[in-house]
Order: sequence, then structure tokens, then C-alpha cells
Amino acid sequence: MAAAAAAQPVSMTAAGVRTALVAGAAAPATVRVRAVVTFADETQPIYFVQDETGGIAVVPRSPSPAVRPGQRVVVTGRMELGPRGPTLVDAEVEVAGAGARPAPRPVSAAALEQGAADGVLVAVQGRTRRASVEGSLTTLTLAAGTASIRVFAGSGAPREAAAAEALVEVVGIPVPRVRDGIVVGRELLVAQPDDVRVVAAAPDDPYAAPRITIAELGRARQQYAGRRVRLRGTVTRQRPGRSLYLRDESGNAYVETALETPVVPGDVVEAIGFADVDEFAPYLADAEYRKVADGPPPEPIDATPAELASGRLDAALVRTEAVLIGVERGRDELTFVLQHPSLTFNAHVLIPRSEGLIDDLPLGSHLRVTGICSVVVDTDRVPRSFRLQLRDAADVEVVSRPSSSAAFGAGWAAWAGVSLAAIALGALGLVYRRSVAQERTIRRQFAREAALKARFDDIFERSSDLILVHDRRGRIATVNRAAEQASGYTREELRPLDPEWIVSSTYLHEVRHLIEQGPEAPPRSFRAELITRRSQKVPIEVHARVVASDGQVTGVTAVARNLSERDQLDAQLRQAQKMEAVGRLATGIAHDFNNLITVLLSYSDELIEKIPPESDLYHPAQEIQQAAERASALTEQLLSFSRRQIVVPQTVDLNAAVANMHDLLKRLLGADITLDVNLEPGLGLVRVDQAQVGQVMMNLAVNARDAMPHGGTLTIETANVEMGEDAIDAIPGPHVLLRVSDTGVGMPPEVRRRLFEPFFTTKEAGRGTGLGMSMVQAIVRQSGGHITVESEPGHGTTFRLYFPRIMQEDEAGPEAAPLPQGPLPEASGVVLIAEDDAAVRRLAVRELTRRGYDVLQASDGVEALDLVRGHAGRLDLLIADVVMPRLNGPDLASAVETLRPGLPVLYITGHPERAGQGLTAAEMESGRVLLKPFTGSTLVDRVDAVLAAARRTG
Repeated sequence: MAAAAAAQPVSMTAAGVRTALVAGAAAPATVRVRAVVTFADETQPIYFVQDETGGIAVVPRSPSPAVRPGQRVVVTGRMELGPRGPTLVDAEVEVAGAGARPAPRPVSAAALEQGAADGVLVAVQGRTRRASVEGSLTTLTLAAGTASIRVFAGSGAPREAAAAEALVEVVGIPVPRVRDGIVVGRELLVAQPDDVRVVAAAPDDPYAAPRITIAELGRARQQYAGRRVRLRGTVTRQRPGRSLYLRDESGNAYVETALETPVVPGDVVEAIGFADVDEFAPYLADAEYRKVADGPPPEPIDATPAELASGRLDAALVRTEAVLIGVERGRDELTFVLQHPSLTFNAHVLIPRSEGLIDDLPLGSHLRVTGICSVVVDTDRVPRSFRLQLRDAADVEVVSRPSSSAAFGAGWAAWAGVSLAAIALGALGLVYRRSVAQERTIRRQFAREAALKARFDDIFERSSDLILVHDRRGRIATVNRAAEQASGYTREELRPLDPEWIVSSTYLHEVRHLIEQGPEAPPRSFRAELITRRSQKVPIEVHARVVASDGQVTGVTAVARNLSERDQLDAQLRQAQKMEAVGRLATGIAHDFNNLITVLLSYSDELIEKIPPESDLYHPAQEIQQAAERASALTEQLLSFSRRQIVVPQTVDLNAAVANMHDLLKRLLGADITLDVNLEPGLGLVRVDQAQVGQVMMNLAVNARDAMPHGGTLTIETANVEMGEDAIDAIPGPHVLLRVSDTGVGMPPEVRRRLFEPFFTTKEAGRGTGLGMSMVQAIVRQSGGHITVESEPGHGTTFRLYFPRIMQEDEAGPEAAPLPQGPLPEASGVVLIAEDDAAVRRLAVRELTRRGYDVLQASDGVEALDLVRGHAGRLDLLIADVVMPRLNGPDLASAVETLRPGLPVLYITGHPERAGQGLTAAEMESGRVLLKPFTGSTLVDRVDAVLAAARRTG
């Protein structure tokens, strides 16, 4: 059974197949892809299919003639990275119905060449460089900017498209062109015969192309890339059907041409072709030419081998001298190995043109050779050596031959031998000393170069920044160790990969822009992304600059810095700023908002008390009261998450708190959800605000109920735990754990990451404010605790709340003054209320007067102090708003204390974050602070309690 299950194909997208193959991850045995056919090859069993994510190749197990472009298919096969890119091989192709072929995606030639659209139906424009027809297959080579694209089209391609410099648009499938296991370019497979369209016909007169000099071609090849240009020059060498070498007054050029029209050195010709940007010397590819005049044979340029190796005379007809030290005979060429004191080089001549050369050239001969200089460059386009292309046997001239032995007399021979030996010994000594000196110099130079290279390699490899080196086509040539670690690829794996798989399109656009600007391009700094082996996107900050040699761009070097940590810190800063801004907003509106809610709650209570339940006004009064209560709860949530709500810490037994909430939670959850409570005996005590703990459990229960729409179980547990030194975001030591878990739908990772974000909610509009969980987190942290969450889709959610455990009961601080027991005495006394909000002041005066108190009122602290000074009678209580203009509540109470010592004070406030300013801890916890919003009955009850406590203590 297990084997059968393992053989089941895994459904994937085309992009998923590409990612899995590029990443090299463990792949399923078989996969299934649903897509549309975009290409069906008539000559070999291969298809291309495409879905909304990308395209891949398909090699069917048995080709079906019924598969046509535009059909919807289900492909089941084995993944493999083949010569056409990511491929499903040995595949079963099931036709699922008719459909339409996807619209081709317009792309630039540069993006096409970089592999950005491999396997996907695209449309690209270019000018025909050359064309060939073999049977039913038409092959076009298109020039588009610096890119060269080979197009394979069927017999339906229009004949006009094969004309040189015709502007054509091709719809097809780009695939990699692989040589020796390395991607060297892109080819375009035409999907249908009529997908080659001529946009503009070739010019009637090809020689109307702009004429430029050879020097202009060398300087501005990027400018002329993809365009046909015309050169006029003197022929210095021809190889029919292969090449021409031309010279004009500004320089020398190589012309690639398939024409076999004979010309001789000295003839003046016009050549038209496409400028090639990838060669060292001025280079004209896919060219045609015509003879325009006769001329004398050109004179070669005399130069030393060292001058030829410098690269300045590449493609020029030159003459130099050296000693023949070897001859090699190839299949069609004769190669002379020549030595000069400075270096060794080769000279080549075609065997049919070398008649009689070997017969009369002994080794050691001093030769003067004439030919075309062809510079040999390394991978960085730096000249390293050269070779000569000879035209015929006349290009080899013998300057001197090695001396032959003559008959000498015995005495003369002996004397000559001794003399020659002495001279030879002296010469050898001189040569030896010079050799030793030269060897020392060379060794010192090598040592310096080795030290510099070692230092560079050390800096390159040890750099904490990512360093990427691109060649002149934008491909990745090498990277340093930091880039390897960040990407997950080795540098050997990176070289053949398409850069589009490694870096974002923004990065590639900037690199290509630098290359297009040329060697004078200024450095560029930009932000982009690195795509790792696991397809993760890493934000990077890049500083890139071009690398140039001899006025030509040879590549781009990019230094990148990983921004993941900085972005995370920025996100945390923005979150903190957002919370701070909302907190400021909450506290800014709290005073006025709470004043309004106080009035609404009080008068709605009075209406409900006085209106009979059967009255039509009873229900509207209840609605007003409920709306005011919801507004009050929302204000509390805002203040709680912003940590601006006043906290009254108490010694709390969480077991007792959970037990007290049991019935309320049961009613809240409903009959279809089971509440399971497991409380650990001997649970430690914690120092928290008991009202806030109840609010936390209510919020968690509401979220659990919403996560179990079809019923389930909510479990609440308590336990004594120890937090170790490795605990994250928690103080090590003894804690009390409150664990709340449900069997609901759970949360995906993206929701879990944002769970505590203010105003983030997954509920529909009107069902949640997005402050519930942020408020829970704020309360726990405000109490010195720590909260964690575990959740997976379909596996429920578990919250763990850790509160620091207190060891002694007396650590809880002063106890609150007990409220009077039994019936309160008849209300009597004189109360002074100082409140700056007129509506709240009127409400307080009305309610206290109704209860039987005599009330004095003031609109601010200064007015209240003046009333105390001018009032000679009895005064039993001062009610003062904490925040008032001119003189605040605590300062008013201090001033009144000097005039009326021992006068009890009740503070009221709508600014919770400022409630403790000027108040002692005992006052904060003794019931002497009443937070807005409150009802009239609550105010009267608190006044009664404070006066009763004052009478007992007095």
C-alpha cells in the first residue's frame, strides 16, 4: 500500500516544476501539470505546455498526432532538467478539451537572451542577419540590439523574412542553447508556420546603409549593434566563403562573409554587415561586399612581436622577424612556430598556398614573415599573445640560414675549437649572470603579484557583503563566499544558471542598463532581491559599477548588502510608531469621549429606571445604553493596547479568577462548545489587575468561539512553571501559566505572524475591531508577563500566558479600603465638585442633589480653591477632576489640605495615563479614583463609600 501511495503523481504548476529542478530539492517520482499546449514539434516528439505560472517542455512516452497547440491537456511525467530546460519526460499526455492558445508575451531580445521567458509563448522583433532553408525548415538569425537570436521556423515562414535586414516579428517558445553542458544563448522555436510576420521589408538597395569608418565601428559598436552598416576599405587578405580583412585610413577590420566573389589584396571594396560587439577588434558579421576599384597591393606595417602582442594591431597586415624553431602540419594548415627573445608565436598558412616552403626552410632560419595579426585574448578580453595568418608562400622571406660546417685543417680546427670554447664559456657566463638577474627580477614580480592576488582573494572571500561579478552579457561569472551562503548555490552552480533565477528583474534591469551605457557609465545604487535556492526572496541593497578595458565594457561588479535584519528592525520601528500614534490618538480623545459616554450612560440609566418596560421608549433607552457601553469598551481596548489604561495591580489567585469567570464563559461560548477547566492545586499568586485578567479570558474565549462555528472544546489550564535563561522575551524565574486552547480551525502562518497587530482582523466588517488580540498582548506585557501562540490550519490554537509568580502575600502592597457592609446611612453632607466639563458637572450635581447632598460646584481648580476659601460652613468631600485648566486635581487637593486638613478627596478622570500624576500608590489602590465613563449611580455609590470610610477612620 505504501508503494502504491508513493507512486501517486503530485499536482504542480509549471513554475513549481522549474523551481524544484533549479533548487535541486528532492522531487516526487511523478508530477501532474494541467496546462495548454503552445508548441508541438512535427519533426521530433516534443511539446511545450503553459499555465498561468510559466511553461515547460514535455517529452511524451508515445507521441500523439491529436495533440495540437491550443488544446488543454493533463501531463503526467517525471521531472528532468533537459537540453530544452525543465522537462517532463516519459510523459502521458491526456487531452482534456479544446481551448485557445495563450496570447504571446511581448519581450525584449535582452530579456529573451537572459532566459527570463524560457518555455513561455513570446513575441519578439528583430532584423534578419542571415537565413538558410533546409527542406521544410527555415532558420533565421535575428539581430536585436546586442542580442543575436536563432529562430527555427517551418515551411510556412514568408520568403521576405529571409532577406537581410528585414524587420520581422516572431512568435515562439524560447529555449536554452547548450554547449558542453553550459547555456551559451537562446533559440526560438516557432509555434506555428504563420507565426513569422514581416513588419518592414528589407531595403531595396542594401548598400544604402550608413557608411562609417573602421575606427567609428571600433569605438561605437554598442551604438551600431543590431544595425547594418557599410565600410569602405582596401583588402589585405581574403579567404573565399569565410572572411575578408579590410584597411582604411583609420584602422583595420575583420569581415565575416559567406560570399566567394574573388578579390585580391589592394582591391577597394564596400562591405555591409552587422556590427558584432563581442569581438576584440572591429568586426562585421553576416556581411556582403562588392568591388568598387582596383589598387596597389597594401604595404604591411613593420612591428616587433611585443607590439603585436599588445593588441593595437589586431586585424592589421603586419611584418615581423623571428627564428623558426618548429613546423607542424595540420589537416588544412601549415603552422610555423617562431621564437623571438621576448616571446614565441605561431604563423599559419593554408596548405594549398604553401608550395615549397618546407623543403628549403631548415630549423634555426631567421625569417621575415608578413600576415594578418590575430590577437589572442583571455576571458577578460585582455591580450595575451597573437598569431599571424599568412596569405601564401610569398609571405615568408628567409633573412639568414644556420651556418654549415667547412673543411678546416687539423691545427686550424683545434685552434678554432679552443677559441670557440673560450668564447662560448665567456658568453655562457655572461648569459648565466643575466639569466640569474632576470630570474630574480621575475621572481620578485611574481611574488608581488602573488601577494596582491592573495590579498585581493582574501578581501573578496572574507567580505561580509555579497559580491557578484557579471560578464559583458550580464551573466554571473563568479561570486564570493558570502553570496554563496546567501543564495544557497556554489559559484560553479551559479555560472550556467539564468540570472533571472538568482536575482530580481529590477537587479537585471540595472545591470543591463549599465552595460548599455558603456564604459563611462556612472556607478548605480539600487534596491533589489536575491532569490535563494529555496526560492526565498532576500532584500538587498546593491552598488554596481561597470568594468572596462581598452574602452570596452567587459562586465559589471555588484556589491550587495543583505537588508533582511534592517528591514525587520524598520518594520518593528514602524509598528512601534504606529502603536505610539494610535496611543496618542486614544488618549487625546479619551477625555472628551469619556465625558460624553458618562453623560450617555447616566441619563440612559435614569430613563430605564423611570420608563415602564411596556413603554415604546423603554427599548430605545436600552439601545442608547448598550451603544454607550460598546463605545466605552472600545475606548478601553484602545487605551489597553497602547498601555495608557490605568492599572490597579492586586494579588490574584488565577484559579479563583478562572473559577469566578466559569459561568460567564459558559454562557458566552454556547451549548455546542464544551468548556474544560483544569486547575493545578497550590497555584502561586500573581500581581496583576484582576479586571484586566478577566478581560483577557473574555477576548480569548470570544476568538475561540468564532474559530469553532460547528462546536468543539475550549480548555483552560493553570500550572506553576519555571522560565529558564534561554526564555525569549520573558524574565527567567518562577511563573504561573494560564493555558487556553481550542479545537478550532487554526490559523495559517501569515495570519499568525500578524495576530497581535493593532486593527488586524480576519472577521467580516462589523464583527471585530482588530484590537482584541493586541489588547491581550498589551495587558500581559503590562503585567510583566509573556504570551505565545501555537496554531496550524485544522489543528486548533493554543495560547500560553506566563505571569511572574510572587513568593510572599505581603509583596502585594497595601490593601484597598473595604467598602461599608450593610445599609448605608442617610446621605447627608456638603460636597464640592471641581469638573471642567459642564455636562459631566451638571450630571454629578443633579445625581448628588437627588441623593440628598448639598453640592458646591466649580469649573476649574482655581475657582474651587476660591470657593473653599470663601465657604465658612461645613465641607465633607472634595470631588476633583485630575486634569483641569489652571490648577489640576492633585494640586487642588494639596492646597485644600492646608485649609481643611483631613478633607477626603475623590478623584475622577478621563485621562487614564495621567491619573497617577501627583497621587500616592495608596490613593491609587484605595478606591479614591473613579475612571470615566461612569454612571450617576456609580458616582453616588462611590461618594457614599468614601464618606463612610472617612467616618469610620475619623
